[in-house]
Amino acid sequence: MRLFNRKQDQETELKDKPVKCKDCGMQFENKDRLKIHTKKAHSGRGERKKKTGV
Repeated sequence: MRLFNRKQDQETELKDKPVKCKDCGMQFENKDRLKIHTKKAHSGRGERKKKTGV
């Protein structure tokens, strides 16, 4: 019976496994949260603001 449920087992393992950011190593629950983090933290806008002092 294990052979027939293999695909379902793999899907549940992927849902429980956290997603890791390649740039800073932070871990997130799902890919949607990782996308939001990437846009905010690694877009480069914050660094430009820090240099100009705005």
